Amino acid sequence: MKSKIHFFLMMVTMAICSQVFAQRPSFNKNKDILIACFDIKPDPDDIHAVAALGSMLAHPDLSGVNYFAVAGAYGGQGGSYLQSNSLFNMAFGNNWTDAHSNRSAAIAAITSKVVPILQNGGKVWVQEGGQSDVTADWLMPVINASNGINSNTTKNNVI
Repeated sequence: MKSKIHFFLMMVTMAICSQVFAQRPSFNKNKDILIACFDIKPDPDDIHAVAALGSMLAHPDLSGVNYFAVAGAYGGQGGSYLQSNSLFNMAFGNNWTDAHSNRSAAIAAITSKVVPILQNGGKVWVQEGGQSDVTADWLMPVINASNGINSNTTKNNVI
């Protein structure tokens, strides 16, 4: 009897786990984009993260990943901003924007990358390295614009 109960519990656990993992989204290089946000304020931890992500994206296994990095993606916190444009150039080439120097231009640049992805059924994977103010700044206009993207799309496709 005990073995039947153990077997039954094991089968139920396996069924639940398979459903959980079956619904877990994965990055599709053909449809998705990674938006990598770094506050770089007030501490230097993001400098290491920029270098790490740049190194990872240079690896052949991640070849073809569509990405866009954001420097200065901070909110209302105090402290000094650590200028790191040369590192961003080395890590990401032209695939980045500077929200510290020109936030509105950065939001426009991110939006121009994100809208076509969402319109074509792709997912936007957001890596937050700090507060989420920049993400909120591009997400609300995307939802409110007349572009076929609504809050349900963003709830399901912005990760």
